Amino acid sequence: MHRGLVDEKEAERIDQLWKGEAPPALKKARILNELIRTARAERKNLSHKYRCEILNGNQFRTIMAKEMRLNEKQGHWGCFRNNVLCLAAQNIEDGDDKSALSNCLEVCFFDLNGCQNNGMYGSPPFDKQLGDLIPFSTDAISALIEKLGDEAPDCEAIFRQLYKKYRHLDPPVSEEKAWRMIQDKIQNPE
Repeated sequence: MHRGLVDEKEAERIDQLWKGEAPPALKKARILNELIRTARAERKNLSHKYRCEILNGNQFRTIMAKEMRLNEKQGHWGCFRNNVLCLAAQNIEDGDDKSALSNCLEVCFFDLNGCQNNGMYGSPPFDKQLGDLIPFSTDAISALIEKLGDEAPDCEAIFRQLYKKYRHLDPPVSEEKAWRMIQDKIQNPE
């Protein structure tokens, strides 16, 4: 579905995570490692696009903020969602798991509502028919909650703040229903 961040080989490897019989702890570690690989791959892509070497997370965030503003302005919410996923990956790599958790919840918001990339052409930002929760995102949230333990923030409060932030986009899935769906996937990972 959202394969724009990695090449086909990497996408197949990510898909295989869900087919394996790995123990849950190993699966969670793999998910977080895959997110880190995503950030590194995107850093390489952006280095090429902007013709500069991106050496650290702060440089990556600066360039990613520029990409996000552009995608938001153009109504490319699918690309914006991918930018947020890259930020989650960078935050994990930098050890900022609380920010990564918030980023992953934001990705879930866009996935659940069926974000689209054609806002410039007058289309709505979402297509409910495309909406779905991606196990990769919800399992990453579960892994981060487990990793943070008692220091894990209130995911419901974070999600509700994110929903309010994007309410102007008129998301097709209600706040209550969206949270229940996310909560169910977090508590019962596949």
